[in-house]
Amino acid sequence: MGPRLPAAVRRRQLLDVATSAFARRGFHATSMTDVAVAAGVTKPVLYQHFASKRALYLEALNDVGCRLRQSIEKTKKRPMEKVSSEQAEERATKKSKTKAKTKAKAKTKRRTAA
Repeated sequence: MGPRLPAAVRRRQLLDVATSAFARRGFHATSMTDVAVAAGVTKPVLYQHFASKRALYLEALNDVGCRLRQSIEKTKKRPMEKVSSEQAEERATKKSKTKAKTKAKAKTKRRTAA
């Protein structure tokens, strides 16, 4: 059994462990025992924080959604890279040349394989 943690810290730990377990095995294949064992606690400790597996799962989903929104917001606040029209044209030309080379290689492979 893990060390005694403050309630908020333990709850966060349980959510993180449950999120990983649900992501790996899915809702139906993950039991409260799996989560408790992975977190190093007993099932009663887990049930002190979450009334049911469904409640734990819904909170885990909500938590992941909130973190995703925060990440998106953070990304939106970053200034976009300023690129001159010459730089943009150069990048586009490089991309199209790379695509053309890739297509040519694939075509050559098909011819030699046939």
